[in-house]
Amino acid sequence: MKKTGMKKNGMTKMTAENNLPGVELPALEQYDGTISPYANSELRSITTTRVDRLAWESWYQDKAELVASEASPVITCAHPQLELWLRMTEGFDPSLKMTQPPADQWPLTRIIPRVMPGKQGIPFTLPMGNYWIDYGEISSSMKHLPDREWTYKATEQFPDPNRVTLGYIGKHLLSRLIWRQRFALWSNPFFEQFKEGGMVVPDFSAWLDDPRPQALVGERMTQQFAELGCSRGYRMIPTLAWQNTEMLRRVADLFGSMYPQVNTVYLYLTSTGVERTAWLYSRLEDIQAHLSDLPFRFLISGVESGWGINALREALPKENFHLVAGRPWMQARLSFGDNQERALNFRRAVGRMEEWHRGENLPPLRPKPENPFQVVVDEL
Repeated sequence: MKKTGMKKNGMTKMTAENNLPGVELPALEQYDGTISPYANSELRSITTTRVDRLAWESWYQDKAELVASEASPVITCAHPQLELWLRMTEGFDPSLKMTQPPADQWPLTRIIPRVMPGKQGIPFTLPMGNYWIDYGEISSSMKHLPDREWTYKATEQFPDPNRVTLGYIGKHLLSRLIWRQRFALWSNPFFEQFKEGGMVVPDFSAWLDDPRPQALVGERMTQQFAELGCSRGYRMIPTLAWQNTEMLRRVADLFGSMYPQVNTVYLYLTSTGVERTAWLYSRLEDIQAHLSDLPFRFLISGVESGWGINALREALPKENFHLVAGRPWMQARLSFGDNQERALNFRRAVGRMEEWHRGENLPPLRPKPENPFQVVVDEL
């Protein structure tokens, strides 16, 4: 299961089995003699592999009518750009070339507030610390990157411009623009201001009901984007996303093998169209089973309540997590009083979350609902 829930509109109906009748697929070696984690998968016949990079032609071109029909023997991807993506990613190479600064040279506060800068600046004084800007709050254009003069100096509105991270929470369609501009954006003045503070890698396959080939393509795109940014001198923060246990174990093994060259990763636990309490418990169970022993610093969004932080502390008992939180900013902006009072409310909200992170004054855990998708079922 992946973090952003299920599509409410145009939900993909996965009625076919994920195999190819009558097709035997022996394991194929990669160029270095090792076996790819995708080598035994039937999916290589409809997506591609490093060994057979032209496999997509036989299914997405030669058999286009079959693939598009309800009688298709495979679960295919509806995204119109999938063929192009497959060519660009050139298969599923699980290796990754990227590094991060040592953690002691890259300090992070336990609470990283999400703050929205604006043309007129931030209306009240922020305390020193790390902050997070959502790309979608700066620009919602699907045609071009940020081009307004004030956006080029957005980080200067914060106490330390070098401690501001760029992230992508919500508005997932913008990831298409980011992928199209992946070679040009690094010299764009808006992005250049995040070289020191870090850039989180967008999740290029954000839905639970993405057919598996599309999810695997998105997984590889995420890896390639991280590698590309690192080669341009950026501090890249990879996103760990998963649809199922197999995918989670694979990305955990990949990044776990890269420690300490990679020491900071991002988990997006926000969801839509699900029973949120049950959803969070399902995510935390996966984290506890497959990630809790890793020595990473986890940046986590989607957990801001006291009971949720209580549950997160049980899943990550090393307390090696940092919360990306929008609540302090929203509480300050919506509060009554002048800007001095808003600044005080902001500090109070951050301080309350810091207490919860330390295990102080934690509310009790909520009962665990049975079905994370009950809300979706009811709505359909």
